[in-house]
Amino acid sequence: MRIAIMGAGALGGYFGARLQQAGQDVTLIARGAHLGAIQAEGLYVDSPNGDAHLKDIKATDDPSSVGVVDCVLFFVKNYDLADALAQAAPMIGPDSFVATFQNGITAPWVAAEAYGSHRVLGGAAWTPGYIEAPGRIKHTDTKDTLSFGSLSTEGKKYEQALFEVFKQAGTRPAIAENIKSALWTKFVMLGATSAVSTLTRLTFGEINQGPETVELMRQATNEAAEVARAVCPDLPASLAVDQFGFYNSIDGQVRASMCTDILNGRKLELDWFSGEITRAAREHGIATPVHDVALAALWPYRNGALN
Repeated sequence: MRIAIMGAGALGGYFGARLQQAGQDVTLIARGAHLGAIQAEGLYVDSPNGDAHLKDIKATDDPSSVGVVDCVLFFVKNYDLADALAQAAPMIGPDSFVATFQNGITAPWVAAEAYGSHRVLGGAAWTPGYIEAPGRIKHTDTKDTLSFGSLSTEGKKYEQALFEVFKQAGTRPAIAENIKSALWTKFVMLGATSAVSTLTRLTFGEINQGPETVELMRQATNEAAEVARAVCPDLPASLAVDQFGFYNSIDGQVRASMCTDILNGRKLELDWFSGEITRAAREHGIATPVHDVALAALWPYRNGALN
């Protein structure tokens, strides 16, 4: 399968490497120093599932130079998604499909507006990692699951095709029967950890050292779960407990990606995290005081460091 990856950072780079190792025809769309390092020395992956050095993996910052592919995987930030979808157009032919793996709950429907719901898979990544240095991906856990599902009956054929290539690559793909519910399930933990870690600038382990910050995390999780169950009534009553338990299973040295962004003066996905939770909460008459505070307190930093 010919596969292009828009946003070959930590996750895109990791899965691109595994697909390339399995014999797929992969092109990474990257930029800056990371792209330069990949083009000069190849892509390095440091992972408990096996290290890799792919010397000849294709990488470019020009999607129009790639040609038509079978599939485009999007790993860009939410605020870059609309531009990335437009830039990917030269790679998308009549039989191509796309899959979105943004954090949050809106990306698949943004992609559907661009290319039609019949060939869009929405996805969620359960895979920790980061760019250790340009051209070098650090995968910090054995978890390497991408869960995805179609937005339409016509898209079912693409689910199986993508499942097979990820399975052959040695990763742990999962097909979600209801992608909206699957995205909201992950979003409960993601929304809570993003709010609390970014507000406090702490790692999860540091948060867990203080009863006050642990309680703040619990409240943020409960709020997000209540909203999720209002939007997706099929989600279980144990959702908040389950997701708080999943949070406690994560390496304590980890901090939310949005916390890392604010510490480095980068733009925040705030509007897609606590912003989305508070909007849905208002629609359903639910109080979300922790996420309200997170949205208000972090809003001045949404476009990067204050001057």
